[in-house]
Amino acid sequence: MTTFLPAALVSGLLFIGSAANGPPGPCGSPYLELENLTGYWSYRWGSDYKDFTEDEVRTFLKAKGLEESEITGIRIFSADAHEDYALTATRLFQNYLNGKPLVKLRCVVKLNGFVAFIMDPEDLEELFGKTYEEIGRLKPD
Repeated sequence: MTTFLPAALVSGLLFIGSAANGPPGPCGSPYLELENLTGYWSYRWGSDYKDFTEDEVRTFLKAKGLEESEITGIRIFSADAHEDYALTATRLFQNYLNGKPLVKLRCVVKLNGFVAFIMDPEDLEELFGKTYEEIGRLKPD
């Protein structure tokens, strides 16, 4: 079963909840930059993570009716303290200076107002025909 979780619950209460007070950035808030969220969850929950492959992202978006969205990636988090997985959708932000990349960030895309949602192992395997161990790319570049 896939369940959306409030940003405050998923992130440890104050982390995303305080994002509105942070300075604006390309992602709207520095707390919505994927690497910041990943660092926090890795620190707070000891989470490991993977990014879905392009084919897995397409499969996921089609299953959720999000093919026309701005989503370009999905990061899946696993922590020993939780049986289920947290999934976060992302979009790519880039800008250039003199034709050369200046900033490249992956920004969290809120779905139904939430920064992440939970998917249990059975639903993950049903959707992709793979387990967490078989899915995605470990520690993306």
